[in-house]
Amino acid sequence: MKQSNSFGIIQLTRMGDLIQTFQACRDFRSSFPEVKLTLIARKEFAKPLEEILLTVFDNIVMLSKMELKNNQTKNLAQYLDNINTWLESPHLQNIDVLMNFSFCKTSNYLSKLIPASHRLGTYIDEFNQVSVKDQWSQIVYSMIMSGPYCPFNLVDIYKNILGTRSSTAKELPPSLTPKSNTPFKPSLAIHPFASSAKKRWKTSKWSEIIYKVLKDNPELEVHIFGASNEVELSSEILSSTILAKYMPRISNHVGELSVHETYLKLSECTNFIGH
Repeated sequence: MKQSNSFGIIQLTRMGDLIQTFQACRDFRSSFPEVKLTLIARKEFAKPLEEILLTVFDNIVMLSKMELKNNQTKNLAQYLDNINTWLESPHLQNIDVLMNFSFCKTSNYLSKLIPASHRLGTYIDEFNQVSVKDQWSQIVYSMIMSGPYCPFNLVDIYKNILGTRSSTAKELPPSLTPKSNTPFKPSLAIHPFASSAKKRWKTSKWSEIIYKVLKDNPELEVHIFGASNEVELSSEILSSTILAKYMPRISNHVGELSVHETYLKLSECTNFIGH
């Protein structure tokens, strides 16, 4: 029997899920360095992370809805031709095991259309129904996807689907390691945001947390990270009167740094708090 040596990972959801996929695959790569890993992801999420993702994945095949539409074409035949051309990417050929980590309708169809010897996760079968046969994906599909919240760590779920259970992550690649000769200062990185309001604490709660840690740790510096669409929320957090005397020890990086700059700045912090 041929030994599987080429894995394709479909992850079409948001950047947070993509980063957790990266973490799980980093552990897998440490245990099985001989396996070739190809990531299939949305271009809008994968492109900003490309430099980091390529430290683990051999190839990244990016999916862009706008590019497939080819300038908003309304010609269905042309659209299908574009999809077929995308599916002919050399990196999507000769995949031994294709894993769908997205569990969304688009990824279900892609999991069927991309040629592979074996499939894990959900895919559309010949009867146009969602099919899922491996046990870990069945748990995710039947229990987690049907509820409003996920009680499990997605990294652990992905690792179990991959077949990696122990934490064997190797050290960061030299190209991603912050270059600094100065010793670390006590510093706290905070990411107080989430993709929806129901997933995050109120801004007043975060103000209290920052106040507490700065009051109890006189040498500590706080760094707040977030995207450009979260600037207003960060301003609400920092406008609290209880933080007025501590502002010199707070650095607000929200909306100011690229993804890679954020990665490097986070790596310089000694502690982290996030959802």
